[in-house]
Amino acid sequence: MSTSAVNAAWELTRQISPRRLVRAADSLHDGSEILNTYSCIHPVAGNVPRVPWAVHLTDQQHKFRLLLVDFDAKGQPSRAAQDSADLTHLLDQVGIGYVECASSGSRDGGRHVWIALAEPAEPSTIRYLARLLKLAYASCDPTPLLNPTTGAGRPPGAPHRRGGASRVLRGDLNVLRNPITSLTDLATLQKRLRSENARTHTRATQTPVRRTPLGDGASIRLGGPRRALSPAIQQLVDAKPSPRADHSTIQWSILLGAARAGWSLAEVMRELLDRPGLEHSRTRCLGDTIRVPRPTTGSNAPDAVVTRMWREAVKFVATHDALGGDPTFAARSEAISQVAEDLLERVDATPGRWASKSHVADRLVVEKVIELAVDAVKPEVEASIRTIAERIGVDRETTRCALNRLVEEGWVTRTKDTNGRRAAFYTIDPQGVFPILVQQFLSQADAPPTPERRTALQHLMRGRSQRTTSDIFASRLGLGRELGLIYARLEDAPTPSSMALLLGVPEAKVREKFERLASHRLALPRPDGTWERRDLTPAAAVALATALGSDGYLERMKAQHVVERELWAWWCAELEWMRAPRAERARRGAGRAGSLQAALIPDRHDNVFGAHPRRGGRADYAAARRVVLRHHEFVEAA
Repeated sequence: MSTSAVNAAWELTRQISPRRLVRAADSLHDGSEILNTYSCIHPVAGNVPRVPWAVHLTDQQHKFRLLLVDFDAKGQPSRAAQDSADLTHLLDQVGIGYVECASSGSRDGGRHVWIALAEPAEPSTIRYLARLLKLAYASCDPTPLLNPTTGAGRPPGAPHRRGGASRVLRGDLNVLRNPITSLTDLATLQKRLRSENARTHTRATQTPVRRTPLGDGASIRLGGPRRALSPAIQQLVDAKPSPRADHSTIQWSILLGAARAGWSLAEVMRELLDRPGLEHSRTRCLGDTIRVPRPTTGSNAPDAVVTRMWREAVKFVATHDALGGDPTFAARSEAISQVAEDLLERVDATPGRWASKSHVADRLVVEKVIELAVDAVKPEVEASIRTIAERIGVDRETTRCALNRLVEEGWVTRTKDTNGRRAAFYTIDPQGVFPILVQQFLSQADAPPTPERRTALQHLMRGRSQRTTSDIFASRLGLGRELGLIYARLEDAPTPSSMALLLGVPEAKVREKFERLASHRLALPRPDGTWERRDLTPAAAVALATALGSDGYLERMKAQHVVERELWAWWCAELEWMRAPRAERARRGAGRAGSLQAALIPDRHDNVFGAHPRRGGRADYAAARRVVLRHHEFVEAA
């Protein structure tokens, strides 16, 4: 690579770098080999580095100024080139400027697609975009976009450690020097990717739709006879909305109702276009209360607005709606995903809070509460201490103390205390952002949200949880949950330095943990200095847990919790009987089984053991436990 080319690449780096420092590649002490790690720093104002360098994607506030879509050529070089071509084609359609590079200068290598932003983007926004890109393109490596702290990449023209340089294939470098891509452009790209992913997912799973759209183009409608609009939709049609109302959301709801009722676009135009509820199609908003008429022709004309929204409404009802379904599910799914990702980002952004060995359980607990909220599609969930303990593989007392610490520090909020058999309720949204987000996503009429974001988040969190909860990483008996956390997050931080930043622990300690994983064949080092997780087969995992002496740890915990739950339910039933009115208690007491005698016909669905054992007029919990254990032994023998 010529000196002039290197100087030109360094000058470009100076112009586009969001920070005053870039990351420089490491090398062996004797200088004989350059490594694929970038732990060194180099000032942008300094001379040209003598080793390859990588430019940060975020500024000092960890907000993204550059985007790097990295298509990995390992295994399938042609796939990386095809995925890059597909993305650049989509960017051309959306109108986003980019620069496409061959990352190593070879024709069959990986691809880098660079995008510069005219305004800073929050990490949560880019994280969502990265997951959409990963769903759409198999060769995409989203790692640089998932790490707002150290995410970086070799800029166009920068040298490669094995020779050559990042060679520009398409695009104008001026779009990186003078960025014009806005957050609105990114939102449009997300909508297109979400739409593409939804179509791909539908084809891959061959999910049947409940109703088949008929016709073609703008005349699309759902099959079946036309029905009258529901009273709620008819009220929206006839009521004149207030000036401050969200007219777009009102019109979207009306069109959804008309689509479900089997209406056609012509019928909507003829019967509803001049009604008060479709004010959004006739006027547009210039301020809080000022609305002006739309143009009579073009893409913003009333008929064009209705046509565009109608197509999306029919597709939405056909592919997502079910009889008695919830039309707000997609918006709630998007909103809870946003809330969950923001909280996960806070967790990753404060590694020092979870750094000590005793606080690893805190991190596992808060992530599990987030996962429960995502599964429930609402921020407030009922979280039993024992249920969480089983799902993270930590004993219930440690889980209880962790939950109390998280509540005291404001990571989650306890909205309801335990009451009898009901567990406490916790919310991951104490500021009440969730309902506001739901309304915002409901108003995205041109491209309503789809549940793919939540599905991707569920897949990510369940994968982490399953790896961490394995018997291999059982506390005391196994390798420990701290090592399980490192094992589960190895894909996010594949080097000791990046893992140290993620967990807030010294790099030397991380290297020791990596070596311990390697000793059990759970992780393998790569030639480029990164580490790769090795997922074991179920048989291999059982064999390793048996060798460690931790096999069956989780099952034993669950069996213990079954007994504890039945004991608690028995005592709650006894308290309910004791507090009942005298006449009711006498009536129910006549048919109760005696102490230590299981009832043939229980007086309650959750009390098959009859009267609670007593000793000296007080509850005898030891005797009650023997009854429950004897009952389980009998059931297992049967």
